[in-house]
Amino acid sequence: AGEIVLLVLGSPIWLSLGIAVFAVVLSIYLSLWAVIIALWSVFGALVGCALGGIMGGIVLAVGGHGASGVAMIAAGAVCAGLSVFLFFGCKAATSGIGILTRKTAVGIKKVCIRKEKAS
Repeated sequence: AGEIVLLVLGSPIWLSLGIAVFAVVLSIYLSLWAVIIALWSVFGALVGCALGGIMGGIVLAVGGHGASGVAMIAAGAVCAGLSVFLFFGCKAATSGIGILTRKTAVGIKKVCIRKEKAS
């Protein structure tokens, strides 16, 4: 009975600390996934810039602005090359965060669910 009374009387402290710890862990988790989403967004933007740059360069070159067209095609090619490298980086980062998430979930499960030793 004494333990229950102490748990109830101490609940304003340990409950608020527990909620704060949960909020910090959740925010770190969500921040890691936000970085992954941002990386994939940059990859998509590079692909779009590569396609737009090459098509725009062709239009400019055919339209009589040869130097501007060639520069635009070159910029599109650079974006295409960077998008290839970024694709592999995004893929590896997503895989790494997935593994980290899985290991963290298993670790939390082990802490929460303990097997009792047979006596």
